[in-house]
Amino acid sequence: MRIDANTSQQELERPFAAVIRRDFLLETPLNFKRSFREAVLYILFPCVRLGFRSGLCVLGVFAMSLVALLACGQQELAEAATKLWLLCGVCVWGYVTILRFFVACRRWRCGMMTRPPDNAQPVYFPTAVTNQLPITRMHERVSLPEIYTDLYVAEPGGIAALLVEIHGNGYALKLSDERGVCRVHSHRDGGVFRTLLLIRLSAGGHVLKWLCGEDEADISTMRVQLLCVPSGNC
Repeated sequence: MRIDANTSQQELERPFAAVIRRDFLLETPLNFKRSFREAVLYILFPCVRLGFRSGLCVLGVFAMSLVALLACGQQELAEAATKLWLLCGVCVWGYVTILRFFVACRRWRCGMMTRPPDNAQPVYFPTAVTNQLPITRMHERVSLPEIYTDLYVAEPGGIAALLVEIHGNGYALKLSDERGVCRVHSHRDGGVFRTLLLIRLSAGGHVLKWLCGEDEADISTMRVQLLCVPSGNC
């Protein structure tokens, strides 16, 4: 789908809802491929939930204990220990699956929200479609470098489309507030990382705060292009 200044709100609603639904389903047990891989991993190695090093230590202790039991002829105890290990794995897998489902539900609700304005005053001169939104502030000397851009939306509000790009390595771009945000796709082209976002906005002035979490990314190269904004033409 091509998005430009003439794309209607009805045309944007379809991919917005489809992507939000796709992301939700990918994080639930309905993603059978992922669920099967995780089931095998957690049932056989429940200690992986503790982290790589801690899990490896627990696995090593269990393996040595099992070998010691078998060497001493305690087959029944070794069998019971193995069953307990697998039962722990089933419990861990169930816990992770339920936790991921609730996280997916929370993200779905957050994505379906309409982002409230930072300034609710009436907008008489909404931001027009432009090649680049001006960067109003930039802070580099913090743990997560911050970049601010302003966007003004007239009544009644709606979905805006933004193409964000930055030079460097890593998936470095995200908004500090994910309410109403739909990440359509992200890809790398050479040394440039690009993300297409749809954002559901209320009427008013919005301050978009971007976080850059990768040291390799050059935040001075960040560019936010406004492809479509809620207005009489969109």
